[in-house]
Amino acid sequence: MKRLLQLDNDADQALSSSRLETFDKYITQFNKNDPDSEVTLVGMLTSKYGEIDVAVAKRV
Repeated sequence: MKRLLQLDNDADQALSSSRLETFDKYITQFNKNDPDSEVTLVGMLTSKYGEIDVAVAKRV
């Protein structure tokens, strides 16, 4: 899904993206449909960009 939404390759830009809200809604729906495989937005961003980049990225 991250590829479909084309979130940027930079954590700072991704957190500023208007598509981030769409991604968050997708994650919420995914968790409702499959509670045994629950994921978080922060977890998904961290897996793509790394903990440090997400931690220091611009706050939304």
